[in-house]
Amino acid sequence: MKTAPSFVKTCLIVGFFQLVSCGFAVAQGTAGDARIAVRVYFTSENDRQQLEQTMSVDEHSGGPDYVMVSMTVDEMSRLVQSGRRAERDDVYTAEWFHPAKWLPTAPAGPLDLDGVHSFAAIQQFFNQKAAAYPNFTESITIGPSWCKTQADGCRQFDPLVQTKGSDLRVLKITNKNIPGPKPILWIDAGIHANELEPPELLMKFVSWLLDGYNIDPDARWLVDSREIHVLLIRNPDGREFVEQLPGLFVYKKADRKTAHPLGCTIWPTRDSTHERLGVDLNRNSPIEWSSTIDVPCGETYPGSSPLSEPEARAVHDYLQKIFSSRLPANGEPAPLSTSGTFLNMHSAGGTVFVPWNGKDYCPPNQRDLVNLALHMNAKHYGDAPGTPIQYSGGFVCQPSDPDARCYPPSSYPATTVDTAYGELGNFC
Repeated sequence: MKTAPSFVKTCLIVGFFQLVSCGFAVAQGTAGDARIAVRVYFTSENDRQQLEQTMSVDEHSGGPDYVMVSMTVDEMSRLVQSGRRAERDDVYTAEWFHPAKWLPTAPAGPLDLDGVHSFAAIQQFFNQKAAAYPNFTESITIGPSWCKTQADGCRQFDPLVQTKGSDLRVLKITNKNIPGPKPILWIDAGIHANELEPPELLMKFVSWLLDGYNIDPDARWLVDSREIHVLLIRNPDGREFVEQLPGLFVYKKADRKTAHPLGCTIWPTRDSTHERLGVDLNRNSPIEWSSTIDVPCGETYPGSSPLSEPEARAVHDYLQKIFSSRLPANGEPAPLSTSGTFLNMHSAGGTVFVPWNGKDYCPPNQRDLVNLALHMNAKHYGDAPGTPIQYSGGFVCQPSDPDARCYPPSSYPATTVDTAYGELGNFC
């Protein structure tokens, strides 16, 4: 059995809202083709926006006057020659591009990607757990992916990738012999196709709950007293596309989106990885949706309208069914008795995002949300002797937070977690 590669770090934030675990995958190359992290400096807000539209900008690692971009050594040289100030960032280069082995092409069948499970293997895991624990689990199909709604599925060329599409399936976990109602916990992963690590951690959580029921009293308590809804892969079409791409990391930043060619027909090549078809499902939710955030070929394109994508619609409608709470319409905070928790897992940021994302005003429950975020992150000591206690998540982003790890105010439409709170009032 292969072990997980080193980039699947155990810094998962066992907390709430938009959870960002750590890790990048890499494809090593020759000197000119080797990928590095580069600080690209901007001179104005308009200049910054232009960079974000033309480059593969990482959302969480920029600074007050620069954005962080993944590019090759040769690409950086050409950028500097064009007159743009750009500098290699050794810290992020080491973090993003440490050696890791990747299969050159997607495996056939339920094999693994050198320690990271393939989509087929994840589906097999789901089926095995549902079959092995009939008294604790229920498999619920909540809707189709976009490719499944198409008669012939989806196919793109050069490189060739294809999928017939899949159903979005939720694994509901609770002890069926203990009646409810019970507080609800929702956890999803894989909303961005290129974030391969979060489903791994969520699978481990599922295994801990079910396999550990008769071993760990905490696992037993959760299964007995809670109703847990798990969606391992929220963007199955995009995930299948990413797995089939040769030189996986070359396309990684460009392949966070779905396989729906909505207003864009560009398919990335090795020479152009910053634009591609698809919709960013994390920007397709209705609360504070905005059409101005990005163009159809951009990395964060929010779709043609709120919930335009069947994957987003399926999750939204399912949440409306399982959560009975609603945020008061008069701007009052959700009462502290509100029941339900919503977790949305991501990778590569080491940050917890508290509503509202990318806004310069606070939600009614601001203090409560931040307090919950801090308490739900287990404390641990730093790596070096004598370093202070820190929260495992490393950082909690709040509205109007100037920290570079957070979304700049008014720069992004609200995300999935903002809709979960804004509609349902969930402390999620």
